[in-house]
Amino acid sequence: MTTAAAVVGNRCGVFAGAAQPPTITGGPVGTVTLAAGTYYIWLQRSGQAPALVSASVTASIVVAETTATSGQLAVPASPTATTKQITPVSFASANKTFTATTVNGSPVLTGLTGASSGSGPFIGAAVSGTGIPGGTTVTGVTYSPNGVVQSITLSANATANGTGITITATGVLEVGLMWPYIAKVN
Repeated sequence: MTTAAAVVGNRCGVFAGAAQPPTITGGPVGTVTLAAGTYYIWLQRSGQAPALVSASVTASIVVAETTATSGQLAVPASPTATTKQITPVSFASANKTFTATTVNGSPVLTGLTGASSGSGPFIGAAVSGTGIPGGTTVTGVTYSPNGVVQSITLSANATANGTGITITATGVLEVGLMWPYIAKVN
């Protein structure tokens, strides 16, 4: 559904986020590897899943709106004129802070505290911290069979050894849908 095709009052369902890295590993069932390409997250009409937003977002997001691209929505800090609001959609904060062990020359974070399968960090999030190069993102998350985050793979190698390093992940948050519909024209 696009802004042009969206009818106020109509229910909407599955929508997509922005492109994801080509390889995703981990999960409670086992390792999943996808071929190179562009991937989009999707949400059922009722439930929760991670969604990619601007890495600069630091506060809770409260707006979900249609876009010109079918299957995608925008989550700006304030409504964009002429788009159509999607409601009820709720968002958690885009920031997730946790601690990890880094190894110089390795892209893998271990010894995690504060990371969880339900609240992130999620694949695609920008990460920063001591020994983490600028522009680094999360490219993989490995889980134990019971859903505990065991390790996080980054897009760049750490530049220092460290234990209990504070890492901040931004740009990917958890979104919740409760039978969303097109509420109004912004």
